[in-house]
Amino acid sequence: MKALILGLGLALVGGAAFADALGDFNAGVAAIARHDAAEAVRLFTAALDSGQLTSGDREIAYARRADAELQLGRKTDALADAQAALALAPGDAEAALVRDRAAALDTPAPHGPTINADTRLNAAVAARNAAVEAQAAAAQANYQAALAANAAQKAAQDQAYAAQMAAYQAAVDKANAAHAAWAACKAGDRSQCSNR
Repeated sequence: MKALILGLGLALVGGAAFADALGDFNAGVAAIARHDAAEAVRLFTAALDSGQLTSGDREIAYARRADAELQLGRKTDALADAQAALALAPGDAEAALVRDRAAALDTPAPHGPTINADTRLNAAVAARNAAVEAQAAAAQANYQAALAANAAQKAAQDQAYAAQMAAYQAAVDKANAAHAAWAACKAGDRSQCSNR
């Protein structure tokens, strides 16, 4: 019984470690998205050091950490991580691009890329990107609201038109009945003469 409890406890601890590794991995992806390269390096390092990532997740973590290291100007670390990612997935275009960008750092200006390690600028760019995304989302919401309003207006117009057509048809039917009664009266059916 003790062995069973101990085994379950170890499985839970192992599961928690795996969950932490995935949490660090996902947080690293989020840090890259908000241009926080130093935090991304820290989180991807924690995820990789856990030994709990799948081969595919390790490859992505190496490639993304290489990109973050490149943003911080750490060419050697970026090259090593890009090579590790390529060793796991030789066809990884992202890792190959980071490797090539890191190698190009040795190229004299203006041929080499400019690496931005200014975290304040990165934060400003991330804030601007968030503002633009919020603006786009608001514009999309306004567009959807305008479409809904247009659809409601069209439905109301269709309903009003249907009511007008029903009234017109009733008037036509009444006129046709009166005309038929008049024609019958004129033809000699006196019972129809009072229906005019």
